[in-house]
Amino acid sequence: MITMASGGIIKHFLLCLLILHNPKSAISQKGTSGVSNNKNIFFGAPVRQFNFEITTRLHPFTAPSSSHESNDNNYIRIIEINNDALATPRDYDDKGHGIFSGPPMHVVEGDVISVTLTNSLPQSGLSLHWHGFEMADALVYDGVVGVTQCPVFEGDSFVYSFLVEEEPGTYWYHTHSGLMKEGFNAVRGPLIVHPLNDADLVDALNGVVSSVTDDDEDGTEDDSLSITSPVSYRNERILFFSDGFRETSWDTMWVVMGGLNPSVSKNEDGFTIGTHPWEFGTCNGKFNEEVKVWSGERYKFRIINGGHVFALRVSIFGLRMRVVAADSSPVPEELVVDDVIVHTAERFDVLVDIPEDAVGGDYWIRAETLESRRQGYRHGMKVKLTVQDLVSEDDESDDMVKKEDNMTISEIEG
Repeated sequence: MITMASGGIIKHFLLCLLILHNPKSAISQKGTSGVSNNKNIFFGAPVRQFNFEITTRLHPFTAPSSSHESNDNNYIRIIEINNDALATPRDYDDKGHGIFSGPPMHVVEGDVISVTLTNSLPQSGLSLHWHGFEMADALVYDGVVGVTQCPVFEGDSFVYSFLVEEEPGTYWYHTHSGLMKEGFNAVRGPLIVHPLNDADLVDALNGVVSSVTDDDEDGTEDDSLSITSPVSYRNERILFFSDGFRETSWDTMWVVMGGLNPSVSKNEDGFTIGTHPWEFGTCNGKFNEEVKVWSGERYKFRIINGGHVFALRVSIFGLRMRVVAADSSPVPEELVVDDVIVHTAERFDVLVDIPEDAVGGDYWIRAETLESRRQGYRHGMKVKLTVQDLVSEDDESDDMVKKEDNMTISEIEG
């Protein structure tokens, strides 16, 4: 007689056998760029291929707050993605610039995502989960250890291959590892789905081409892609916020879920905000991120809370925000706010109008916890928003980027 418990074990074993039978023959081979647009069996859909190797190392670390002293001689263990597909330079300095997030992934609706995950972590399995993707027709690639797949063990590789059926919007990815703590939520980063007419932009953002220009009807060229980095392009800016801790995400999560620590902070109503002390926060993997915009322009900010303990109240001091999407779903009504509260794993898309007379000025983008100031402190992080003047076409300065004409509201909201 098979009990319910043993039946569940058998089902899990059979699921692991199914997933380990990985259809690599359906995946196009990696090209020199690391990202390809070859065709495969998904009805001729273009394949956007990435190669990720998850590794770990010790890195010099100085916390932004002097209230927490390092227990490891001012070093922190960093788990990161080594990849040759998304070739955006990132800083690796003792202030933690760029080391706390994975590279942004940009895809087009209708693409096939093909990600080869190689696990180089010692003594820990892991997987990749695509947060916000329903994966209705590709559940085996959902990337949740113990639910939809077995972990990818040390030294092994696994190929995720599935059709992007989600609407254009803001998503993110992160690692799972079941009960193996090193890999849990260790690597995370933005995942943006673009509309069909943005294929050239996505190629450039992923490093398929070094630069792309579009031809106007009169045969002249403009630099409508206006790419500074995969988090800063056209009239869009990605703000990937995350709380950070010296312990692994697995350690802090179980402390929070198990109630092993007393409440360390409360909101204005007296409810618990965090059961683990705040240590530091990052935006786009940096302690001191700077976002540059042009005066007189309308921008879409893609706000993501990739942390796992603290909700964040995000605002731009002196500017209001129009919410156009929440968790990748359009917001039907006009909603203009001073701030948005973004809980862990949530995403908001907001439009912000930069004043014409703001040239040379700086604004602060604040992402603060919901802690009450009555307890004497409130944690969070700040991002510098620098306003630049539009550059005229006859400006020949090499260190300035010629800006395209203002984009329409429909282009921004797309």
